[in-house]
Amino acid sequence: MTAPAATNGPAAAAKPRFKGVLQSLDPQGVPPGPPRLDPQGVPPDPARRLGDRPIWNEFDRMNDLHHEPSPSDTRYQAPISENYELPDADAFPTGAPVSTPPPQPAARSKSILREVAETIIPAIVIAALIHVFLAQATRVYGQSMEPNLHTDMRLVVEKLSYRLHTPRRGDIVVLRVRPEDELLIKRVIGLPGDEVAIHDGQVFVNGQPLEEPYLNQETRGNLAPRVVPPLHVFVMGDNRGASNDSRSFGPVHIDNIVGKAWLSYWPLGEVGAVE
Repeated sequence: MTAPAATNGPAAAAKPRFKGVLQSLDPQGVPPGPPRLDPQGVPPDPARRLGDRPIWNEFDRMNDLHHEPSPSDTRYQAPISENYELPDADAFPTGAPVSTPPPQPAARSKSILREVAETIIPAIVIAALIHVFLAQATRVYGQSMEPNLHTDMRLVVEKLSYRLHTPRRGDIVVLRVRPEDELLIKRVIGLPGDEVAIHDGQVFVNGQPLEEPYLNQETRGNLAPRVVPPLHVFVMGDNRGASNDSRSFGPVHIDNIVGKAWLSYWPLGEVGAVE
């Protein structure tokens, strides 16, 4: 028959000491603190203790992941709502003007230069082309074309017709005797190959008196018959007594004719075709 276990001695003393270590340390070797609340904020039930530790201490992390927190649980915060309410439409007036920042000086200068390039420069180019190839304006100086053209009258000289045909007798033309001379305005009397003569107060072309209804006076003086060279014309002013014309400087080369006087536009009382 075995002897009963000794109640005294080193083995008995060691067991309580080992139990004390288990009671004073948690699994991580940290002394236990004050009792913790469960996830519902209720102190642990002493009946549900394992040794000297609450049962739920072993599984609190797992419970934290799976339990649904109560409103009184301060360890959890309600997630921020992702539902947003739009402001009322009346908060933004639909007819309110939209203000734009004023343009910068550099941008304004650039805009002005662009407008100049897009409007003024093409206008100058078109005007230059018209002036060179189609028409130009000129002003009458002197009395050599009285009574039909007066000093300071403004005329439009068209340049296209003489690119298509040679000048015709009776045309009023603007010309230069030499390229460097000033412009003159005269009437064509003789064409290339014509024989022109003046006597008895009248002009004769190819031996026949020339009808000149635009004159208000006789053609004084005498001019021996002369033949107009090729590519030349014989010109005279309507005011025969006060005109410097082919009677003094001779026939004029066709290339020196700028164009035909086509339209009078000033003064307003004499606007119309030039004849």
